[in-house]
Order: sequence, then C-alpha cells, then structure tokens
Amino acid sequence: MKSLRSLCLLKVQSLGQTVPDLSEIPASLARDIRISQLVNSSFISWALVHDGVTSTVSQTALSIQYDGVFWNFQSRSNKFELACCLHCDFVQPDLRDFTIQEEKPAQDWSPFSETSIQLELFNQEKPLNLRMKMSFDMNEEGTRGVILFRRVHDLPRVPFVFISNMVIERSEFGHKKLKCEEFVGRSRYRNTLIETRVPAANAISKPVLPFCSGVAWELVSLLNEAVNEEDPVDFLEDFWKFVAIE
Repeated sequence: MKSLRSLCLLKVQSLGQTVPDLSEIPASLARDIRISQLVNSSFISWALVHDGVTSTVSQTALSIQYDGVFWNFQSRSNKFELACCLHCDFVQPDLRDFTIQEEKPAQDWSPFSETSIQLELFNQEKPLNLRMKMSFDMNEEGTRGVILFRRVHDLPRVPFVFISNMVIERSEFGHKKLKCEEFVGRSRYRNTLIETRVPAANAISKPVLPFCSGVAWELVSLLNEAVNEEDPVDFLEDFWKFVAIE
C-alpha cells in the first residue's frame, strides 16, 4: 500500500500544474516533485523495417511512474514478421509490470523485447539469479534525467554484461523523448520512444490498419525489387499511397 506522501505526490503530478515555489517545501519533497514531473509519462515507438527479403514490425510502449519511493514500469514490446500485411499479422505484446527501488537489488529486466529475450535465454542456460540495481540522476533544470540499470556484481566465471541506460529529455516546448541504449552480453541495442497520452496498459491494442492490405503490400514489395540501387524508392511512402492512407 502506498504511503500518504506517495499518494499526494502522484496527485500533484497528475494535475499537470507547476508548483509556484519549491523553495517553500522540504528539499526532498521538492526533488521528488521535479522527478515525477519529468519521468511520470508514457512513451511509444513503432517501426517497420524491410531488408529486401522480409518485413518486420517492432513496437514498444512504456509507462513510468515514480511515487517518491518506488519506480513502476509497465511495458509492451514485441517484433513480428509480415506474411500478409500489417492488419492480418498483428500481434499485441503482453503487458509486463516491474517495480524497483533505487539501489535495491532486483531481477534483471528490460522493457524491450530483444533485450528481454536475451536475458531469459541466458538465465535458462545458466540460472544464476542475476541481479541488478537502478539509479537516477537529473540536471538542475529538471529537463533531463538518466535511469541507469546495472549489474550488482560481475561474476568472474560468467562473462555476461547487462547495462541499460535510459535518458528522458523534455524540450522547451514540453515535449518528452526517451532514448535507451542497452548492452546485453556482446550485443548492443538502441531505441527511441516519443511521449504519448496512451498508457502502456492500453497501448498497441489493435493493428495500425483496420483492414487487410495484403495485395497492396505485395505490389509495394514488387515495386521495390524492380527499382535499382541508383533510384531508391521509399518503402513506407509507397505503401501508404497504395493503401490510400496518405
């Protein structure tokens, strides 16, 4: 159960109003208000990648909530290949919930599907109950915060590295963006998410297209195969034109 302080902090943050003078309240409370105003948001990313042979959709939604004590992360993330189209092959990612306290050991975790899969595979091969800690740092202006997940300790007999570095930035216009760089073993992943009003619990609930577009998709694929390297055609631009979205 959340404390009265945490509930009040979340209420202040949810109102979306700027506290007039933080110098009039305790320093620890002022810091928590500034942190919550920066990080308590939802973010999303969606990408379609065509490598000349297959087309893959990558989608991630992430919601962060800090209540002055606990950090809660809700996420949805997955990747799927297109056999027919964006409508017919759509797969909604499962909702995952993760809570942690700063500098308190917890199980390795990531909101991104590729990293999560690697962590699960490694734990299955060598179940060592690997742990991590989280830390947070923010600039004086309260416009940039860094959430860092790092391994508690490195085992000399297990050459495995896990680091997740999330940077949340708020522009002068109030728009937020989250950039994440993760190292898992010998692999590195980078992801960029933009702020959204839709929480992860409700995000990525349906396909981006409300109908089957398989025929149009095949036409775009054939068109791109026919174009030589000196005259490239933007894949997504042609696709949206075929399905009359643009």
